[in-house]
Amino acid sequence: MILKNAFAFSYDEVFIQGCFSNVLREVREVGDPAGVLIPPRGKQVRRAEINGQNLLVKTTFYEKRSLFKNVTKREGHKLMENNRAIKMYDYHVWANQQVFQHLKQLPDSVSKKTIKSVFSSISEVLIHLYATDITWLETMKGSSFHETVKEVEHRKSEAAGAEIDELEALYAALSKEFYSFFAEQQDSERVIITEHPRYGRCEFILADLIHHVVNHGTYHRGNVTAMLRQQGECGVPTDYVYFLFK
Repeated sequence: MILKNAFAFSYDEVFIQGCFSNVLREVREVGDPAGVLIPPRGKQVRRAEINGQNLLVKTTFYEKRSLFKNVTKREGHKLMENNRAIKMYDYHVWANQQVFQHLKQLPDSVSKKTIKSVFSSISEVLIHLYATDITWLETMKGSSFHETVKEVEHRKSEAAGAEIDELEALYAALSKEFYSFFAEQQDSERVIITEHPRYGRCEFILADLIHHVVNHGTYHRGNVTAMLRQQGECGVPTDYVYFLFK
């Protein structure tokens, strides 16, 4: 069967009503070695004009929800709702909760026991992750390097020696701060500029920092699992796919 009007697509970044969105644009016809035109995977959408942009848009299942919902929202509405980066942060919060729920079922000594690993104890891993999340939240908020260090040291000292349920409460309070910050943002692709004494002027995209927070958390939750196994205990599944199953 010969399929006509098939196209290849490439990703392009388009600025639509205050937010950058990855869309797929028509670039050329394609064919297989036998000369049969083959359409790309996914559904081809008719040309449409969006804020003067004449595009042939093809989105993935998750991009459709955020791209077109954001385009049709009335001006001034918060554009970070249903954002992909926020969903990843939701996963970060969920995964941390899974770890805490698991640790609370184990003897108290497991979290504070000194072992030979990347950190001296599981509690130290959790305090490090807590402090680092604060660091990046302050960076997102535009705090200076010295302001951030002062805030992190203060809150890290409060967490020192905390029991698991106390650390869990600190994590929960911090996640509320993140969500409050996200609620005030209109563009996850906005650039954040900060000065670092070693690296100088640094420019970050907000969504990238959110993804970094999540990725950093995944790494250290792996540390916790490894340290549990060193003590003869099992870990708890926190892979992203389990978050999708919930």
